[in-house]
Amino acid sequence: MRIKKVKISTPFQARVAIYKKFEELSQETKSTRKQDFFRQKLQLMICRDDFQSEAKLLREKCGIPAEGFLDMESCIEWAGIISGQNKLGKKRCSLNEKIEALKAVDSEYIKSFKDLLRNFGIKERWENVVEYYILFDRIDIHELLPKSVEVRIANDEMTGESSLTLKIGCDTELRDILDEWSTVEYYQGIIRAQRGLDLISMTKETRGKLDAIDIGVYVKKQKQKKDRGRDDTIFEKQLRAYELRREGKSYSEIAKEIFGKTSYYDKVGIYIKRIKDAIKSVSLD
Repeated sequence: MRIKKVKISTPFQARVAIYKKFEELSQETKSTRKQDFFRQKLQLMICRDDFQSEAKLLREKCGIPAEGFLDMESCIEWAGIISGQNKLGKKRCSLNEKIEALKAVDSEYIKSFKDLLRNFGIKERWENVVEYYILFDRIDIHELLPKSVEVRIANDEMTGESSLTLKIGCDTELRDILDEWSTVEYYQGIIRAQRGLDLISMTKETRGKLDAIDIGVYVKKQKQKKDRGRDDTIFEKQLRAYELRREGKSYSEIAKEIFGKTSYYDKVGIYIKRIKDAIKSVSLD
């Protein structure tokens, strides 16, 4: 996938080309446990018939191949076309016409894509990986999946002094922070170098008034999450059983493929029910 062959001349083309970098990064890094969990949630969303129907309509409406683009070059060329690049082309346009054309860059596709996100309650942090799926019909780029911990260096508005911030979500677990700790230490080193200090003096932020809220039960529940294990193998078996059933396979045939024994057909029923329940309740929040 060499993108140098394609001229990138519109903002949308540049945005699509960035996915190439995420593909390369995903080959160099290993997915975290939380990213694997997020991938499972995305798989469940993709299993929804209504999501598939809307994704299909979006692809048809905007000229995206039904099975997604096979390479980055063809996707970038498509991005240039829907961005109005072909409308300008060799046509002589006034300055105002060019400005209007730029304002309308990929407006139809963006509107349709935003409508899809809105219709299924998909939050902003999932936007890139969902778009990647729409464009390429793939979800194997783990670096596009949401991050439960974001590490940033922020500058104080008054002093200009750098400080380290961690942005976490309501689904962040202790082990997620531990997984990112090497990144935290990297940024700490940058700040130390900037300050010329051996240690970082951490400032205490005000907790705010929480007297009216009983957060004890929520804190206890969050602490317990660090000991919770997830068996990805079982999830893959459940999903495979569900897919085989949709293909018309009998419970005995599914049991033979997954467990190697046709007598395990009752377990197949449990697996399929669990996936169906998960699909109904899945939310990319």
